[in-house]
Order: sequence, then structure tokens, then C-alpha cells
Amino acid sequence: MPDNLHRAPILVLIQTVENTIHPVSVKVIETACSLGINDKRAVYGVLLCKALTPDLKNRLKHTGLAEVFVCRNNLLDSFIPEIYVDLIEECVEDLKPDVVLACATPEGRAVSSILAARLKTGVTADCTALCFDSQRHLLQTRPAYGGNIMAEIITPTARPQIATLRFGAEQNFCSEITTKITIKDTIPKFALPKGYSTQWVDKTGASESSESETIIALGGGVHKKEDIALFAKTAQKLNATLMCSRALVDRGWLPRKDQIGLSGQTVSPKLLITLGVSGSLQFLAGTEDVKRLCAVSLDENAAILKVADCPIVGDMYEIIAEIDKALS
Repeated sequence: MPDNLHRAPILVLIQTVENTIHPVSVKVIETACSLGINDKRAVYGVLLCKALTPDLKNRLKHTGLAEVFVCRNNLLDSFIPEIYVDLIEECVEDLKPDVVLACATPEGRAVSSILAARLKTGVTADCTALCFDSQRHLLQTRPAYGGNIMAEIITPTARPQIATLRFGAEQNFCSEITTKITIKDTIPKFALPKGYSTQWVDKTGASESSESETIIALGGGVHKKEDIALFAKTAQKLNATLMCSRALVDRGWLPRKDQIGLSGQTVSPKLLITLGVSGSLQFLAGTEDVKRLCAVSLDENAAILKVADCPIVGDMYEIIAEIDKALS
């Protein structure tokens, strides 16, 4: 730990995708570094992988972290939570961090919850903001009660304080600090049961949808399932991706991979057009990095109209018909 940093450090669980740092991990690292600077704490990272590619190693060097511990093992080619937690727990025992941060991804949630249970501490999932309070407890902010309120949570006594974070688009690291990389070839304690196998499930489309430059999002204002084809046609003309709020997923009209919000995708398009979306905190949590928001709603008191760059009170069917006519 650097000489001028005396408080317990922060540890980031770094996640990768396709041999690069996961976009959510980039934002988690940025948040951790900001917390570290403001509270004079060292910030470390731990990355688990089968092999460290030169490109990934170079990316890690520019994260701004004090040091990244890379644990290598062939078993890490597949995501097996118990193996990951074994190795992370060793790192926690060595560093004794006050805070452990992970991505609010399926992998991050699985690892953080098992780690919290082993260490007999708490974990706050899907945080949207973090800061230290006057007593240096980590103040963890997240939507609650279906996204209707923002709850502020602390872990008063147990340590480390563990949280998973949601963020949007990847940004480039701008730190001038060169991160030290320490590589360890490790052997996890967990032994695979006899006959254990992994199965890959095709989720094609989820990440591509959330990364589109233009997105049209449908909400509860859609009258019937058959109407979705009408909006899909307009989206195609605009070269936009069609997504939705939780309301349409709950009705079974669109798949969860197309959902925007706390329990769906975090999006960061240049333009998001919402049609018939009320704008719950649950939905808005997935739109924080949207560059421009155009919202259409019949309800002039809809929450989404208050945050939209271009709020329109009107019938979504009439407006989409006018757009379609103009495009033709």
C-alpha cells in the first residue's frame, strides 16, 4: 500500500468479456478510484482468467489501480462461481479490504453473494451511486420497492462492505498512473464434482441491442401484442433497435433481453425514443448514460416527461404514424 494511504483499501473484482475489460467493470474501476482518491485509500483489482493476453495486460496497466492481481488457472475458462470465490477469498484475506466492488452482472452477483456469505458480511446489489459517509461507512444507493424510491444502505459493522454496481457505456481510462500487474498461477480449493459439465446458452442480441446508437423503447401504453410489429417497422426505417420497459416483459410480449432497466439492460444510445413508458426509477436506472431522450406519453404527469430532453404529450400511435409517413 502507498505510504500516504493508511486506511483499509478498496478491492475491485474485474470482469472480462471477449478478452477485454467488461464495460461495466470500466465504470466500477472509475468509481473505485474516485472513492480511493477522495478518502485516501489504495485501490486494487483482482482478475481471474485462463490466460492473460498482451492486449488485456496493456489495458490493465492503464486502469489507474495501484495493482492488479491476475489469478490464472485452466479451470477459469468456464464460469464456476465456487472456483472464482475460492481465489477471490484468498485475495481478500491477503489485502483485508474495507470495500469490495463488483459488476451488477449475473457473474458479479453470483460471486459477490457467495463471497458475502463466506465472510459473514452483507452485500448490496445493483447500486447506482456510492460514497463514504462521515463515519466512513460506504453509503450504497440503489432503487427499492419496484424502483419507486432510492434506498441508502450501510453495512455498520461487518467487513468488507460488498456492493455490485450498474453502469452504462464503456469509457476509456484517462489515468496517468501505470498499474502494477502481479500474475499468480493458482490452484483453487474447490474440486469439481464427478460428471460436472458446463453448457453455453445462446443469448445473441442482448449486448448488441443495448449498444445501438438509436433505440425505440415501448412501454405499457402498447394496446396489444400485435401492435409491436407496427413499431418494429418504424424502428427498422430509423435503423433503430426496438426495446421495451418491464411492463411488456411481464405481459410476455417481448423477451427480457430486450428490457431496459434495473432488472434488464443498461443502454447508452445517442438517441432514446420512449413510447408509452411511464418512467419509473426501475426503468430510468438503465438510461443514465443516454445522450438524448425523447419521450412520448399521453399522461402529462408521467415521470419520464420531466427528465426527457424532448418531452411530448400525445398519442404514441398517432405520433409513430406521422413519423412513419415522413420516412416514407
